[in-house]
Amino acid sequence: QELDALSTSPTTSGGNVTRYQQVYQGVPVFGGNLVVSTTDEGGLVAMAGKFSTGLTLSVAPSVNADKASGIAQALVAKLYELQPKQMKVDVPALWVYDEKMFTDSIFGPQLVWRVEVTAAGLPIREVVLVNAQTGKISQHYNEIDTSWVLNGKPGTRKPSGTSANNGASTA
Repeated sequence: QELDALSTSPTTSGGNVTRYQQVYQGVPVFGGNLVVSTTDEGGLVAMAGKFSTGLTLSVAPSVNADKASGIAQALVAKLYELQPKQMKVDVPALWVYDEKMFTDSIFGPQLVWRVEVTAAGLPIREVVLVNAQTGKISQHYNEIDTSWVLNGKPGTRKPSGTSANNGASTA
């Protein structure tokens, strides 16, 4: 387990803020990050972060990226009643997802494909975490706040919000 520096930005008070991403065997850990604020001289001002500990899992996927894209697209099509031509699926990226970082859970860390699916003209930017060993949905959520949506729009159904399925298929 290690940290990769993502960015360093100057503060208005003269110090710096550096953001780090937790990685495990070269794969980023979903939600594993650290933010460090320092003075110009390098003295610590503040530090905050969250990490997944004791990781022991294979980072070799059994499900390939193309299959994960198709699973994510099928889920979003079902949730929002869309046709494939209405959606854009970004290139999947491998991540480690440890549900215990976000909620009480009996499930261990999982290797997942993080797939983002959008729909032109609709407030949809659904992040789908597809288990890279089983192909089941581990988690999905819309990154766009749709609490203002009326009458079940976008699409024809009200967005699901955050939905944890713990690897159970919803597609």
